[in-house]
Amino acid sequence: MKYLSENLDHLIHNFNQFSLIVLHGKNEGNLHNDFQKLIYKIAGDSANEEMRLSTFYDNEIKDKLDEILFKVESKGFFEGPSLLIIKDLTEKNEKIILDIDKTWQEGDTLTLVCVDKLSKKSKLKALAEKSSRIAYLRYYDSSLDKKQLLTLLDEKNLVLKNEYTLDTLYDFAKNSSRSELLYTLEKLSLLKFNDKSPVEIEDIAS
Repeated sequence: MKYLSENLDHLIHNFNQFSLIVLHGKNEGNLHNDFQKLIYKIAGDSANEEMRLSTFYDNEIKDKLDEILFKVESKGFFEGPSLLIIKDLTEKNEKIILDIDKTWQEGDTLTLVCVDKLSKKSKLKALAEKSSRIAYLRYYDSSLDKKQLLTLLDEKNLVLKNEYTLDTLYDFAKNSSRSELLYTLEKLSLLKFNDKSPVEIEDIAS
């Protein structure tokens, strides 16, 4: 199921209802920071010393397939959540994530996945976007700042109602591709073509 990065605290609070949390995008900037926050907030600062973190990289999956699946169901000696971390996943190895989801039962280890690229044909992407057991967060390579957003709004002759509306649109921009943002601005421009009233939250959501 799709989530915005601004809802990260909600995911952390309800982490035990998910088999997987998938962060899709380059492992840098906001994605890297959120990935580290998820580990620290869910597992705690003593997780590493208590061996409650198990980390695997994409190039290890083929040789350690059984070990990874074992970690999903295994219980550690220490109290506190265990995390299975898979970094730099590639689409060719996405089947392991599908298998983890099939294996997972309530109370099993949560798996955190960082994946850079998934095609439109990706089975993982299709499952992650619709499954209530999987939290899917998409990160885009966007350096757009508020000043640039205001310039785009000016080009479309769009005026926002207030600062809160701007913040909402900016959050949308940070979690969307440039084409999605431009499509939304064009839609708002058509909506306000014969309407001089400012853009409101409801207009963005429509």
